[in-house]
Amino acid sequence: MARHWQVAVLMAFPALVWIGMDVSLGNHAALALLLPNYLFLSAPHWFYLGVAALQRQPSGLTRLALLALNLSLLGVALWLRLTYLPAEISMGWTLYLPLAAIALLLAHVAYARRHPAEARQEDPGD
Repeated sequence: MARHWQVAVLMAFPALVWIGMDVSLGNHAALALLLPNYLFLSAPHWFYLGVAALQRQPSGLTRLALLALNLSLLGVALWLRLTYLPAEISMGWTLYLPLAAIALLLAHVAYARRHPAEARQEDPGD
């Protein structure tokens, strides 16, 4: 598994994004909703960590995938903040989960191109 402190920092990023969105919108009372919103924003992260642990993926791939998820989250957050009115932002978050899936796919493709031997784990029984 990846270095624990790096994973912790990457996993804290969705909370920082939510706090940043609230502060930038002047909505300090919404910090009470941090936990449910963190769980939504970090759901792809937690799902991926579970899959990575079960498959014993290389730590470099895990960090790259979490970074890709964070970049997709930041991109959606900035796009929503700059283009939508505060009352309409919630509808835009529906795009986040499909974009997170695309980010994971791109992270895996990039890692497979960079580390072809690790990406091609052949079954010794074949």
